[in-house]
Amino acid sequence: KTWQGGSGYARKIVFRGIRMSNVSNPIIIDQYYCDSSRQCQNQTSAVKVHQISFIEIKGTSTTKDAIKFSCSDSSPCEKIYLQDINMSLESGGNASAYCWKASGFSSGLVNPPSCLTRAVVGLINQNVGSSKKVEVA
Repeated sequence: KTWQGGSGYARKIVFRGIRMSNVSNPIIIDQYYCDSSRQCQNQTSAVKVHQISFIEIKGTSTTKDAIKFSCSDSSPCEKIYLQDINMSLESGGNASAYCWKASGFSSGLVNPPSCLTRAVVGLINQNVGSSKKVEVA
């Protein structure tokens, strides 16, 4: 969770091998966090969130959205990675995933199915100036 109007970054974080039982919001990135008793005013700046991995996470959720990525319009979450996720509802049935301005990849079994926007895969060649060539992943 990050505060609206924040700055800086959260990157290169891995959550791996976690078992959960009867948990609210088990897999979450929330860039609109507000713990005030009054509604927080929307702000355009946000902490940059990228290269976050969730690997081998299993269990039950008390909330319908077992995966929830609520990211900023001005600073979307990028390079989110889901691998071998299996979350169901504690009450029985299928959990769901919610994504807003979140992109990345998934592999293996991901349940509920990933809602991440797929990022462009591969290298992009860019010419910088007249003599330099830069490859960006």
